[in-house]
Amino acid sequence: MSEPTSLPSPPPSLPSPPKKVRVLRWRFQTQTVLVVACVCALLALALMTWQLFQPKAFPIIVAMSVGQVLGTASFVAFLVVVLADLRKQRRELRVARASGVVGASAEE
Repeated sequence: MSEPTSLPSPPPSLPSPPKKVRVLRWRFQTQTVLVVACVCALLALALMTWQLFQPKAFPIIVAMSVGQVLGTASFVAFLVVVLADLRKQRRELRVARASGVVGASAEE
């Protein structure tokens, strides 16, 4: 039997593939996300108060299911904005410390 042959190497004139794959990040406007979070929270609040004024089966089911989803979505959207802002502040502080803009008194 003959030995298996390996694949030929590419010619040296071809460029090598990039080492890092660029990942597209979801960019969002924080103000828009906060407005959507507020609207979802107000809709959830309206649904939950509707069941108090009309205590029948349908309003209670809608308030407990759709209202819960809207309230949770608004809370998650708010958390996303807060975490993005904290991350941005930490990054800016790290860059400022690396460039020497922040004095020794701020590090204490």
